[in-house]
Amino acid sequence: MNKRVLVVDDHAPTVDLISDALGTEGFSVLRAGNGAECLMKVYRESPDLLILDVAMPVMDGLEALRSLREAMETAHLPVIVLSGRGEFDDVLTGWQLGANLYLVKPVKIGAVIAAVKWLLGAPVSQQAQQAISEAKIPGAPARSPRAVVACDW
Repeated sequence: MNKRVLVVDDHAPTVDLISDALGTEGFSVLRAGNGAECLMKVYRESPDLLILDVAMPVMDGLEALRSLREAMETAHLPVIVLSGRGEFDDVLTGWQLGANLYLVKPVKIGAVIAAVKWLLGAPVSQQAQQAISEAKIPGAPARSPRAVVACDW
């Protein structure tokens, strides 16, 4: 597949798990430990997709997302927020800042892989595709980015 995914999280075991799973699926994986490092790697490495935690030192994920969406060259970079913060206001803030998907930890690694493939236009199982396309923020417009709060796949 040769698409490049930047995984941004300050919890190394999470980054390792996601990186290993994405690597097995044929993705090239880049890593960053905070929002500031994320921004540097996005501009230096030009990933095809970003998986972004929220709570991190130096610069949090939402601040990094805001910066990415304000810059013309990164405004359309697909971003999956992967966070332990799953309250309605948290998800809504991620959506308002431009997240394409908002996954709430804990989430099965298969859901993360399916979300990455889906956003990059790669084939995903019918069950995963349906779950992603039907999950959305309650009250959000029909064409809004999706929020997956719980996954069984």
